[in-house]
This record gives sequence, structure tokens and C-alpha cells, in this order.
Amino acid sequence: MNNMREKILDPTFDYSQPWFYSNKLALRCELGIGQGKEYFDNALERAMKIANILFENKKIDAAFYLEYFIDGKACEVGNFGITIDEVINLDMDVLHSIDLIDEDVETVKRYISFDVDFAVFERIIKKQIDNQYSPLVSFVSFDDQFIFSVYDDRGCDIVFFSENKYIEFYPKLEGYFLDYDREKMKETLGSICHECDECGSKFIKTKSQMMSLCPECAHILYGYEKCKHQFKDGKCELCHWDGSRSDYIKKLVENNK
Repeated sequence: MNNMREKILDPTFDYSQPWFYSNKLALRCELGIGQGKEYFDNALERAMKIANILFENKKIDAAFYLEYFIDGKACEVGNFGITIDEVINLDMDVLHSIDLIDEDVETVKRYISFDVDFAVFERIIKKQIDNQYSPLVSFVSFDDQFIFSVYDDRGCDIVFFSENKYIEFYPKLEGYFLDYDREKMKETLGSICHECDECGSKFIKTKSQMMSLCPECAHILYGYEKCKHQFKDGKCELCHWDGSRSDYIKKLVENNK
């Protein structure tokens, strides 16, 4: 959990647009659907449905936005009615090295507010969809290790910093995916998640020493290091094993008791 807090407080941490294309573990969802007023009503409704999936307990650990300074003045000044707890001067060498800002920008500051009220969050999201707020505000979950950002009435991006959390939220948000980027998201999921040939459970590839077996089956069958499982909602938060065992594995475990 503290990793996310440390990340947004880190002057070298970059979180620049396009968020979806700049981060591997990202999901992009479509907001505005339809025409006229219906389009904007749908955009807000879908944004809040997505937010309720992401922040199920209405707990928003942090919000932040960036201000860019030229000749000592901010290009856009944030005024969102939230208390600013931290102001971080970002590392300009890092930003220039990845060619993200104009050369005439002298300073970039990240303004951070912790423990944001959900009603305030909803107000900000509505204003951003109506293109009334700038710069854009992003919202953070420390526990679920993601940043949620609405870029305008068309859509929003969710960037994850945990493969397990990406896998967990993928099916929950799949119905909101932007069709244009659906295949890219599917490829990302396939690159990190595999189905065990022995027990059939999905698992995170990087957590097993065998490509075709989950860490549990690889341990039981071949003696590889055992995952120190931490289960939540029926799945290990470390390797994503769901507790499945083939009949053969069950017999081995029973015989070794």
C-alpha cells in the first residue's frame, strides 16, 4: 500500500498523458455514448459506475494534478476546492529525457491531496467531463494500486501498478472497454496471465518458474519454490492461484500427509 503513496511523492515518478499508451498495465474505458444531452448524461453515468467498481468502499486515498510553469507563472492553475497536502517539484531532467514537455517549461509541480471525500470526487469528475476543470485531476487507490484518470467526456484510463490487480479488475471493467483498444488490453492480459496445464487455474506468469504450471503445481510436482499464498476473494494476491487442484495433485498431497 505504501508503495503507491511513495510513488506519487517521488519527484522522478512520471504520470503524463497519454496514460493508456504510456503504461503497460492500463485499461481504457469509453464514457460518452449517444448524441447531444444523452451523450454527456451517459458519460457521467458510466464514469460513476466505473468509479464505484474501482472505489467500492468509497475510499479515495489521494488525488493529484500537475501545474506547468513558464516565466514563473502557471499555465493553468488548479482550483478544485480540495486541501493540498503536498507539493512536489518534479525532476525536470527526467521529464526532458523522455521528451514529455516543451523546452520553455521551467518547472512542473505535482499537487497532492490525501483522503479525498467521494462527494468531492464526483463533483470534480462531472466538471472534467463537462470540460470545465483544468488541469486534469487523477485519483489513487493505495490498496488496489491504481490511478484513475478521466481525460474528457470520451473516456478514462486506469493505470495499475500490480499485475494481480490488473487481472482482478480486467473482467470487472471489460463491459466498459473502448472497442478501439480492446485488442491491446486483451494482449496485455495474455502476456501476464496463463492457465495452468495441471489444475486449470489462472496464474501470473512471472510468479512461476515453469511456463505451463502455476506456482502451486510446480512446487508439488517438481519441488520449485512454494508461493506464500495470501488469499483474498478466493484468489492468491501474489500469484493469482485460485486453489484449484487436479485429481492427480490431490492424490499426491494426500499421500504426502
